Amino acid sequence: MDATPSSRNGKRNQPPDASQSGNSKRVSAGSGIHAVGTGEPGSDNPQNSNLRPKCFRISGLPSSWNENDLFDALRAIDPSLTPQDYRPSLNPSCCSPTQTALLNFDLCTEHLQHHKHLEVSESASRAAALLMIDSHFNNLTQLNVPQGEVVADVIAVTGLAGHAFGSWRNRETHKMWLKDFLPYDVQNIRIMSYGYDSSLGHGNAENRLLDYQRLFIQDIENSRTTVQSRWYPDFATPQVLIECKRNRAHTHILNATHSIIFFGTPHQGMRTYDLEEMVDAESGGHETSRHNLLRQLRDGSGFLETQKEELSYIWDEWKPKIVSFYETVATPTVERVGFSLRLAQVNKTNSHESDSGHYWRDGNESEIVNRFSAQLFIPCEQRVPVEENHTNMVKFASAEDRTYRTVVRYLKEWVDSITESESHGSYTAVLF
Repeated sequence: MDATPSSRNGKRNQPPDASQSGNSKRVSAGSGIHAVGTGEPGSDNPQNSNLRPKCFRISGLPSSWNENDLFDALRAIDPSLTPQDYRPSLNPSCCSPTQTALLNFDLCTEHLQHHKHLEVSESASRAAALLMIDSHFNNLTQLNVPQGEVVADVIAVTGLAGHAFGSWRNRETHKMWLKDFLPYDVQNIRIMSYGYDSSLGHGNAENRLLDYQRLFIQDIENSRTTVQSRWYPDFATPQVLIECKRNRAHTHILNATHSIIFFGTPHQGMRTYDLEEMVDAESGGHETSRHNLLRQLRDGSGFLETQKEELSYIWDEWKPKIVSFYETVATPTVERVGFSLRLAQVNKTNSHESDSGHYWRDGNESEIVNRFSAQLFIPCEQRVPVEENHTNMVKFASAEDRTYRTVVRYLKEWVDSITESESHGSYTAVLF
């Protein structure tokens, strides 16, 4: 299924994690453990903390490691870490025979977030490892340990300026439904999220999107080497579908895609005026590729019209199962506040900070993606309203959420149909 394409996938976003900079430093501890990362002034002080929940991704864990092995290794970075603070989940890696750990903190100190690598020497009870630590969740991340035979992959792809973990996480209950609810409600699936640096910050955004589109396809191919499954996710899902259709080497990905769920996807454009104003302020009034990117997403965009035409042939030939969710509640627009900006981006981040200040989604309420733009109006599409705004429409607070229950129902139907079909052996995919 797919969340909003180029814009934000109808998804939600949480404020992107601030980039870290500073002098490289090395921390050593017993048991042959060495941590290498970037240190900022005061990073060794446990009192310097981000007083908000945060999830870290730690990749490269040997398959023989358990939670205790990881706990001992992380104590080299944060000696104050206690079993009460430590709530990891260990899942198979998407593209290698290692494991990936997701580590949640209710209150995150700066110990962990200023280290990128952790080298662990071999011991009598533990294999050697080079662990990679991040909180950006770029590329593919597996979110569950599948129960039973995997018959489909579910891939959740964030939209413009989104976060592969935070965009799906509820801000009040701090539950991330793809990890905390879905594995218990739908069996026989591998659940993954896909993230990429899609910020509206400085850089050649237009070229980067093309690069991410291609990298996304390669990551899909790589993930099929660890599990004999076939599927396809989305970054601007429509554009990836078109690329797979054009390139024979990737046609099998298109053919293996069983269904798509769109959350507030702007097929015919979205409101971008406030975002363009923010980008204009950041660029000092100079034209940048980010301006062009946002113009392509405007209501009535010629780019989207052309895309719609190309996709019509794909829908006719491919005939996937599609569910389109659309928002029915207005969303606060982006507004500049003092020297800081809080941009709840199209994807729902809630805040964006730049040299020109802070942009908050605290302005007048408006439809970010109107209901007509969020629907394809094709025969194979089911259309479902969501009584939430664009920012919150995929941040389910609990497993009892009405929209979540609808998602689960469709997923179960599709998994059952795949299991019963003759093509079961090809592991047809489901995607977000």
